[in-house]
Amino acid sequence: MSWKGIMGFRDVLAHQYFSVDPEQVLWISRQAMPQLRLEILLMIQQLTQQH
Repeated sequence: MSWKGIMGFRDVLAHQYFSVDPEQVLWISRQAMPQLRLEILLMIQQLTQQH
């Protein structure tokens, strides 16, 4: 999972929402969100250890 891909997905949702397939969004969310959540939690942990 790349941040570029995440940002691109966000841009599509924000600016091209009339052409978005809700089932595809659900599938992407179910597949990507668990890993994304873990990565964000790791980043938060690393940031809190630095301060």
